[in-house]
Order: sequence, then C-alpha cells, then structure tokens
Amino acid sequence: MADPQLDRLLSSLEVTFEAAVNREEEEAATDLAFSLGQDQPLQEVLLRGGPLRLLLEDGAAIPVSIVGADYVIAGDPPRLVASAYATFVTGGDYRPPREAATSLLTVMRTWARAGASVAVEADGRSYNGVLVHATPDHLVLDAPAGRFVVGRGGVRQVRLISGDSAGEL
Repeated sequence: MADPQLDRLLSSLEVTFEAAVNREEEEAATDLAFSLGQDQPLQEVLLRGGPLRLLLEDGAAIPVSIVGADYVIAGDPPRLVASAYATFVTGGDYRPPREAATSLLTVMRTWARAGASVAVEADGRSYNGVLVHATPDHLVLDAPAGRFVVGRGGVRQVRLISGDSAGEL
C-alpha cells in the first residue's frame, strides 16, 4: 500500500520540478532572443521597426522613406540623405521605409552625374555647391567660393537642393 502523505509529497515535488524546468526553458528562450537581437545590423533594425523618423539637430523629426546599408533618405518628397549612424525614432502615422539595394556612394554618384546642387553637412559646417565627384573617401563640390573637397568620414548628411535625382533611387 502506498502512503497517502508520500504520494502527496512526490506529487508536489513533481509539480515543483516541472515548474522549475519550464522556468529554465523560458529563461533560456528569453536569453537566446536577447542575444540574437544584439547582433542585428542597423539596417535590419530600422527596416523592422515600422514607421521611422530621422531626428535632426534642431529637434525636428522627418519621415524616412528609404533605408540603405549605409544611409537613409528622409523627407517628403525625399530630399535628404543622412548617414545611417544618425538617431531615429520609430512609430507614427507614416509608411514604413523600404529597403534600398544601393550604397550611399551610388546615390552620391547618381547625384553627381545629374549635376545636382547639394548642401553637405560635415564637421559641424555646411557646404553648398554642385556635386561634381563622389568617391569612396571624399565628395567634391563646385561653389562660387571655390571647389570644396569634403572627406566622407565627417559627412553627416547631404541634402539635395536642386535636381530631380531622388526619383531614380
């Protein structure tokens, strides 16, 4: 004959053991999801976040329409190219951005080929002129004050002033 107290004790231990196993499995799943999220590239995070706005230095936030591997295009109509190393806020009543297969260099070369007038913000200053060259490490602008050669490492954003190259992206 089985002892009723022993049966209750064993049953209680079984329930406690199952609860502990379930808790460990949940913690392991949470840890795995957290770890996987730590290695997502910025482009993936921006594309999966739904509607997206680029925060500007003056506090304004403008909708992002295109996300590339190393840039975003924001504004309506899209006129601002900003480094993907900027700051963003998700949410709002905007359409989520679409993914672009081109690089920032390709966009800049498209604009240079079109002879687009641009405003380049780099190292805390703004340079306006016609974009004539776009290379992997610098941009060249022709302006009334002379020719500006701007190292791409310091470029924060490039705004298309005139030219209709945004539609080609």
